[in-house]
Amino acid sequence: MTNKTGGYSDTSAIDAEIAAAEAALAVAKSGFSSTLVANPTVSRLVTEPATEIAEASPKLVQQFNRQTFFAGYKKSFGNLTQSQVEGLNFLLSSLEQDAELPYWTYMAYRLATLKHETANTFASITEYGRVSYFNKYDPVLANLVNNPELALDPAIAYKIMSYGMCTGVFTGKKLSDYLSKNKADYYSARRIINSLDRASTIKSYAICFEKKLKNSISH
Repeated sequence: MTNKTGGYSDTSAIDAEIAAAEAALAVAKSGFSSTLVANPTVSRLVTEPATEIAEASPKLVQQFNRQTFFAGYKKSFGNLTQSQVEGLNFLLSSLEQDAELPYWTYMAYRLATLKHETANTFASITEYGRVSYFNKYDPVLANLVNNPELALDPAIAYKIMSYGMCTGVFTGKKLSDYLSKNKADYYSARRIINSLDRASTIKSYAICFEKKLKNSISH
């Protein structure tokens, strides 16, 4: 069922891995959902009318069809390994529950950034830096200075990314500076993370992810 490089040779081969990943992430999804509702810093679900968010994006009432999404991903980016499927599946589940992302552009740019920053693995990485670097995350996560390995937890890594990109603590720039329902300045949005390093590449990823997310909404 796999090719010599370890990737999936056809779309149907992905189905079993998706099912396994979804089962393994069931507990994590439940815990992450509770965190979002309990923490207004990273979620507007408890402070904004549901109708306003729903009008911007259907993700709060619908889910992404995994088979459609992964088939589209394979067509554009190539075969997937099991670990990539698991990483992307967790991210899709997180996007479905994250009220801080009311627009397709927000979701697409997050996936594009992660594709680049994780070297296509979509796996969490350990955070390193000075105390001042970790202090930026205090509103959402304490003690990362003494325990940088906490960033390897997918749910915690997602919280860090969500908080940083939505508030601008990484560089002073945030998602709303460049993206909205009707605006997609994916090139300049790179300033949220790291000036304009690889901005064109990440822009191309974001454009692709936006189409795939829209096409994979379950009806």
